[in-house]
Amino acid sequence: MPTFTEISADYAQKLQAAIRKDSFTKSASLSETVVRYSATARALKDISTALDNDWKVGDEPLTQEQKDRITTGIAEELGIQETVIIQRAVKASSNDSYLQLVSDIGQILRSKTK
Repeated sequence: MPTFTEISADYAQKLQAAIRKDSFTKSASLSETVVRYSATARALKDISTALDNDWKVGDEPLTQEQKDRITTGIAEELGIQETVIIQRAVKASSNDSYLQLVSDIGQILRSKTK
């Protein structure tokens, strides 16, 4: 299994690519409809699904602490100081909470420095 740092870096690259694909900028006008069908929301949902199902330490699924370490690493890779933003966005995507995702993606766009 790759290290948590390597996993975080890979997911940060995928999220960054999705943001570029959507042409989202810091001043993007986001709505539930826009977010629902965006590559960015899909990337966040893929990250959530992978953290819940794909990664294991030994034979055990990741603990919440391990998931948080990975999402914190994603935020750090993107230059986001308030790392809880990524954690909230990943959780919102897993629950299909698009209204929350509008807020979270907006915060990601305004906060990322890379």
